[in-house]
Amino acid sequence: MQAAILLAKFKYIDEFNEKRNKIAEIYSRELQGIEGLSLPVDSDDPILSAIPSKTDDSYHAFHQYTVQTSRRDELQTFFEWKRCLDNDLLSIPSA
Repeated sequence: MQAAILLAKFKYIDEFNEKRNKIAEIYSRELQGIEGLSLPVDSDDPILSAIPSKTDDSYHAFHQYTVQTSRRDELQTFFEWKRCLDNDLLSIPSA
């Protein structure tokens, strides 16, 4: 059943990925320059520095927009206050 649903959605994959990239561009523009926040970096793009490099046959789909911060606990408290994020997304990666 799940395979049938995913196959039906597959024809829209480029559209979905384009939308994710547009949202990532907004995140990059709005989050750029925040102290203590590291974005996914692309040194080739001076305006939207968080979009990874694209080639003719590949690009980032931004299934997740991952940032790093030295202020994780403060960020987690903010998101809890706004009720806009699942705490599992703010987990500390294992070494």
